[in-house]
Amino acid sequence: MDNVVEQARALAQEVLKDETRYDGSPFITHPDNVARIVEDEIGLPDACVAAVYLHEATRAHKDVDISAFPQDIRTLVDGLNKISTIKPKDTRLEAENYKRLIVQYSTDPRVTVLKIADRLEVMRGLQMFPKTSRDQKLLETLMLYMPLAHQLGLYNINNELGNIWFRYADPEQYRAITNKLKATEKDREQITAEFIEPLKRKLSDAGIVYKLKARTKSAYSIYRKMQVQKVPFEGVYDVFSSSIARTTRRWRRISAGRYSPT
Repeated sequence: MDNVVEQARALAQEVLKDETRYDGSPFITHPDNVARIVEDEIGLPDACVAAVYLHEATRAHKDVDISAFPQDIRTLVDGLNKISTIKPKDTRLEAENYKRLIVQYSTDPRVTVLKIADRLEVMRGLQMFPKTSRDQKLLETLMLYMPLAHQLGLYNINNELGNIWFRYADPEQYRAITNKLKATEKDREQITAEFIEPLKRKLSDAGIVYKLKARTKSAYSIYRKMQVQKVPFEGVYDVFSSSIARTTRRWRRISAGRYSPT
């Protein structure tokens, strides 16, 4: 499979050379961006990256010959091409229905991941689409792609899709929450550090090799909690602060041998 990605891109570039996106840029920029997501952000192998290019080369150009490419890649392309024919009305905008339709066309789970990567690229460039198309993509993303990304454990992608949806669907609320997140950033960092530092010391003292990650809830996630719990931003923030504080106190008691789960 030497140079299979380069070969696939060269074919796609030739087939798509006269096609442009809504903003006038060459259409090849779409599979280029999707390929970067697939390779750099998700970490899928060359076969998947090549399939991205060949899918775009053959989706609307059925006569393009890709028989020289390995069967594994052609199977991925076939699945992607079939999935692209699914219409939103066929799914009733229910993620489980969409997943069943995808499985009917391809049992390879990589096909679903590639489709989600494609949607992420589209959402990142959503401003280029006309309003009707943009509104449709927002609805599809919320109802179909975000639940699928969550089920597959693609949490970073799910969070980004949610934030993009939120930014367009309720820009005023989105700005309010992101501004409050910035204003409370130092407080959150301090609370998190109070929890992480003693944990790091104990792990290091025990000779355990570890990697700790801390992240702030996305603006969309906070918005959803506000809706479900019927609380303002401050209510969600207070829950976060109290939870970390309780966990920190518990960890300190455990470290000192003064904590019993019973």
